[in-house]
Amino acid sequence: MPNEVSGLSPFNSLSQSSLTGGQNNMTLDECKNKLLESVLEGGDKDFENLLSDIKREEPAMFERLATARFGSEEATLLHRAAEKGDSAKVDVILGFYPDLVNTTDKSGDAPLAYAAKEGNVSALNSLLGKNADVNAKSNNGWTALMWAAFSGAVNAIKTLLGYESASTVKINAVNSKGYTAYCVAVENGHEDAAKALKEAGADTNIRPDQSQNTDLMMAARGTKLTHGMAHFLMSGMGPEKQKDYLSHKNTLGQNILMWTLGNSDFRKENVQVLLDVGVDPNSKTTSSNETFLMTVSKNKHYHDIVPILLKADDIKLDERDNAGRTALMHLMSSIKDENDLPLVVQLIEKGANCELEDNNGDTVRRYADQKGLGTQVRKCIEWYQASLTE
Repeated sequence: MPNEVSGLSPFNSLSQSSLTGGQNNMTLDECKNKLLESVLEGGDKDFENLLSDIKREEPAMFERLATARFGSEEATLLHRAAEKGDSAKVDVILGFYPDLVNTTDKSGDAPLAYAAKEGNVSALNSLLGKNADVNAKSNNGWTALMWAAFSGAVNAIKTLLGYESASTVKINAVNSKGYTAYCVAVENGHEDAAKALKEAGADTNIRPDQSQNTDLMMAARGTKLTHGMAHFLMSGMGPEKQKDYLSHKNTLGQNILMWTLGNSDFRKENVQVLLDVGVDPNSKTTSSNETFLMTVSKNKHYHDIVPILLKADDIKLDERDNAGRTALMHLMSSIKDENDLPLVVQLIEKGANCELEDNNGDTVRRYADQKGLGTQVRKCIEWYQASLTE
């Protein structure tokens, strides 16, 4: 089929200059761009007339436009209309191309997923009314419900769950990561979306991967954990169950505080929320026998987290790991230069024992010597010990 088609100038709905730029020929790509521009910016009637004219004047091109793709996602016109939330154009496109309703882009997402991600309820209703598959999955197993949960689009979630033809929606369907829509909402900090899914019967006890992380662990490692989300996740639990829930360790032996450190978008505020709701900062990992303070002291986030932990009344400073090291030793090993010494001083002032030895018989002074900061640390220790006798 030739790529360049002549004879488009007789189109009645739009002038020759607006449709072809004054040319007598229009390539398929040029026609696609005109249609896309109309989807994004044009009026509904112009768009419908344009498709009608193409169908009448150039049926071969009309058929090719059914499979035309746009952008890096290789989306169809229907995807773009659904994404924009233009239900009128969704209806027009499906009127001409009814088989497009469940067509997918490069990632396997159908138009319903595009509308759900953007929270476009009117487009969702149009698609569902044309028998869109509410349980269709992308290449990675994502459903439209998961995309609505990802965006926190509560109205879209309720639309997908409540549509009359969607009574068989699989609310606990899992993607390739093992996540349900509820997991997606929790991890992305959308409390209202998580509540809507829970009220609709979502399984809140699901452990989505081999690590056996709780939903609070998912939220803590997500983009933003709020006090409201934490309290929602613990709602309905008695004291003993809540205690077990907050102290849960995954199969890696990590408690919830340890788990937060693995997030590339780590937020110190998440740690503060966890401490506020009662997570024990002194809980140890199963493998290395480290407290969170020890782990953080040798982590790149020590600047942000050590001061927060030192404000906790019940923080234990002198716990030891399997090598006999304390948090003070770990911190001394991690600091870069003397500019970090104020953190060491904070630990000493809080009461960290400077005389403890690790399994090799080394005290924090030895760690300081290895950093070339022995003189400064000894002065800090002497100053602190002198202040206790005053």
